[in-house]
Amino acid sequence: MHREANELAALYPEVQWISHILPDEHLLPVHPRQPQPLFDKAHSHVSMDETTAFLLTRTPHRSKVTIDDAAALYHLPDFRPALVDFYCGQLYEDRRGRRSNSNYILPFTHINIWHNVRLQQRSAQDQRTFMPVQTIQALPPCQEMPFGRFHTPLVNFSSQAQNESSGVVEVRLIFQPILPADASTPAPYLFYGHYLKFESTDQDGSPLLAPNIDMFVLVQLVPKFGQEAPVGLDYNNSMAFTDRFYLNNFSHKETFHAILSYQ
Repeated sequence: MHREANELAALYPEVQWISHILPDEHLLPVHPRQPQPLFDKAHSHVSMDETTAFLLTRTPHRSKVTIDDAAALYHLPDFRPALVDFYCGQLYEDRRGRRSNSNYILPFTHINIWHNVRLQQRSAQDQRTFMPVQTIQALPPCQEMPFGRFHTPLVNFSSQAQNESSGVVEVRLIFQPILPADASTPAPYLFYGHYLKFESTDQDGSPLLAPNIDMFVLVQLVPKFGQEAPVGLDYNNSMAFTDRFYLNNFSHKETFHAILSYQ
């Protein structure tokens, strides 16, 4: 009983506080039945350290889209060169702003596209606890949303030789290359995004490609303006009106620890 009480206090500190204020009250946290964690779903993809899992729908939102059509749909003129860099093993910081050889022939011509990916983490406080599932969206521009809708997760660059161990990325496209049937390895699930530069670093803000599993937590960005905000600013266009943001690392306890751990 003593061990269980300690575990309860660690996960629900408000219960411990109320027990001191109202010792005669028997208060237990009441939560709805928790859904099955993404970690336990058959089609989920789990990181090597088993701290992050992501899940895509089995049917893509857009199937068999050519590379050039995807670039036009999402307004990504740099998409094909970024794919070449990724498959050549080249990073933006290594190229110093130059793209790789444009004559490189990619092993595919079409991709499948998803509008969102579901992501779940284990708690940084207690690895036995699963955090709520988060949905990361990457919607193309349209009449209702001329700038599209692109979420900004914190990304762990462990799979890439970046100078920084992590960074904030605006995810612009979630996709999987359609490789030939005789390909020796399965096609990876990737995202194309824009790396957001921290003022305290020398890393240039730039487009990049990375595996979906590198995303691990959504973060809140607050647009940074001068004396007044632009006219017409709203939720759907705030990322387009400025290129400077405050990172709200106090939005959630887990977000605070994630940012602190990967700085």
